[in-house]
Amino acid sequence: MAERAKSAAVVRTRRGTDDTAEAREIDRSGIVTSAIRDTLTSNRSHTLRALTKILPAELWCCAWELLPLRDRIAVTQTCKHFRRIALACAGLWTRVEVEIARHPTQLAPTTYFAALKRALQWFGAAPLDLRVIVSVSTSYEIELKKPFTELATLCGPHLSRIKSLALDVADIKAYSLLLECLAEANQELKALPTLRRFRIINRGLGWLVGTPTVRPIPWKMPALSELDMVFSSGLAMSEVLPLVPGGLTSLSCGIHSADDLIAVLERSASLTYLRLAMRSLSGSGDFAHESARVLNAGKHLRDTANLQQVVIEWLQDHQETVVLALLDRLRKCRNILLEYNPATRDVGGFKLFAHANADMHLSCLSPNGGISVAVERGDRLVSREILFPLMTGSMFVSRVWQHIDPAKVTELTIDNRLWHRLFEHFASSGSSSSDADAEVVLPNLRVVNLRVQLESSAFVQETVGVCREEPRLFSPALRVVCLMVKMPTTVVVRLDSVARLLRLQLGLTRDRPLQMLRCEGFVVVGMIEDLYILTDVVKDGQ
Repeated sequence: MAERAKSAAVVRTRRGTDDTAEAREIDRSGIVTSAIRDTLTSNRSHTLRALTKILPAELWCCAWELLPLRDRIAVTQTCKHFRRIALACAGLWTRVEVEIARHPTQLAPTTYFAALKRALQWFGAAPLDLRVIVSVSTSYEIELKKPFTELATLCGPHLSRIKSLALDVADIKAYSLLLECLAEANQELKALPTLRRFRIINRGLGWLVGTPTVRPIPWKMPALSELDMVFSSGLAMSEVLPLVPGGLTSLSCGIHSADDLIAVLERSASLTYLRLAMRSLSGSGDFAHESARVLNAGKHLRDTANLQQVVIEWLQDHQETVVLALLDRLRKCRNILLEYNPATRDVGGFKLFAHANADMHLSCLSPNGGISVAVERGDRLVSREILFPLMTGSMFVSRVWQHIDPAKVTELTIDNRLWHRLFEHFASSGSSSSDADAEVVLPNLRVVNLRVQLESSAFVQETVGVCREEPRLFSPALRVVCLMVKMPTTVVVRLDSVARLLRLQLGLTRDRPLQMLRCEGFVVVGMIEDLYILTDVVKDGQ
């Protein structure tokens, strides 16, 4: 197949034409596509890499368009060439992905930039989706200057037709250097008239701790509708947003000062999605003064009738007053997601449990796991989750459960770090106060869905043991048990024995089977009686 594709390319070269129709005619014969599929089937990655050197970039683009999505993924995983520059053509849309690798010898491969140049020329005035991935840190700053300059020179003439731009960098200094090269190579370019989506991703920790001011964005973006800068730093929103005179519909950004928050709130009228990440604001030396400015920033909030979802992330407990002030201003929004990620050992955020009302869908999430409860208020479901890394069962009852009516709890999510600490309070028989708390909480609890997140197969047996010790926790209406196990794929767990234990200890019979047992991360061996498995493959008890 490789020889056939090579001969077809040679024939095209000998004819001495760059006619588009002829290139597509060669592609219609299926030679290129067959060669790629043959290479994927036999897993001869070296042949695929050889094809990239033989075939013109135009033919690769045509073949890429004809390949199914599954084959495209296989190509990108097999061929290093496409990991560096992925060329995808879908109608009149061009997607170009350039990756600057860590090894100095791979920073600016001539072959990659040559293919990029041909691809940009081939698609002419088609809309451009460009993503630049810089996985090398600024310790290679001398080596980065050259590939950044070459990339800026290549992409400069096409920036006027770009619709989506994503800069995925290892640190904010690499972003600043890349932006500087783009500006220097295209000094006459003052605006990006067609840019609709702009995303800056900083993989380093600079987005968290703050960095010195970097080079500002040099272009105006009049057509921008989606701006994502939640993982960037050194860029003040008060300086960025004036570059976007149009109506933003989606905005994600980090808040480093009261000026940032005021600038964002003043642009809230046209937004349908808003994500605010409280960053170095909490580290301000004069936090009392800064906090007062933030609280007063609510008066700058415009009409929020268009807001469909708001995400607020805060890091420390003393930012709670700021979050509550924002919630008071955002009561018209029915979908609010709170991400609480405490940087200290203090347990906070309890006021948020009592703050939710029937007009608000309030979710408190933690990226690190924790205790989650779903509470019904009226005809709405209010989901809340908060992280208590050092919390005991006693603390959970005394500090959290007092804000919740146990009779309205319909779902409980617990990870393995808190599983035993929660039940040690209920199971302790030596303390009368603990027994009293257990009697208050458990009789009214009607858990419908139980989701247990575990990190190894050993926790499965312990989970079953807890089910045996505390049968009062589970309601006769229990429907779903979701076991999420994080473990190496080489570990094999026999679920049939676990299923029998669950069936016995939860009182399940053939007349009252468990409606669903969802297992994620398991390697399933053997049959499971009376239990339904819901996966991507097996559904509806089949």
